[in-house]
Amino acid sequence: MKARLIIILIVFLFSCSSNMSFFLRDCEKPYNIKTVAVLPFKNISNWRGAGKIISSMFVQELFNSGIYSVVDMGNIRDFFVRQRVRIKGEIDLDTISMLGSQLGIDAVFLGIVEEYYQDIGGKGGTSPQLAFSVRMLNTKNGSILWKCYHSRTGDDYNIILDWGKVRTINLLAKKVIREMIATMR
Repeated sequence: MKARLIIILIVFLFSCSSNMSFFLRDCEKPYNIKTVAVLPFKNISNWRGAGKIISSMFVQELFNSGIYSVVDMGNIRDFFVRQRVRIKGEIDLDTISMLGSQLGIDAVFLGIVEEYYQDIGGKGGTSPQLAFSVRMLNTKNGSILWKCYHSRTGDDYNIILDWGKVRTINLLAKKVIREMIATMR
């Protein structure tokens, strides 16, 4: 009986594998990060608009986690319009610092969506795929406080006989983002 239970647990653990790596700066230092902003993620995937989709979902899940107070994306957009800054990929440290001081933001999240795929025809039976990375930067000095890369497919959640398999990119994104945010605690 115990041997069967151990085998089931081993199979379960290997079926739930993922490709995630993260870095969390020494939590002993007092960074006093209370208010954060999520900047629109850069999209290098083949799916148009994937950066906006994932950054919006990241904002929602970060807000739901209650770890930080999250500044509304509209306020961030207004700041960039007032400063006449267009975000195309990376953003310089001076702009991040100015954003922090003008809006009372302690840290910003920057991200890159590398892979975002959903079989929209539904005929191929291909599982959704998602891969992206996120960094949290201190607005005062630009130091990286946290970063995470995560890659998953819908099949990664398959336990047995398609039970647990994630079939939509939205549900996959929610699960991946929640797993990433859990590493911040």
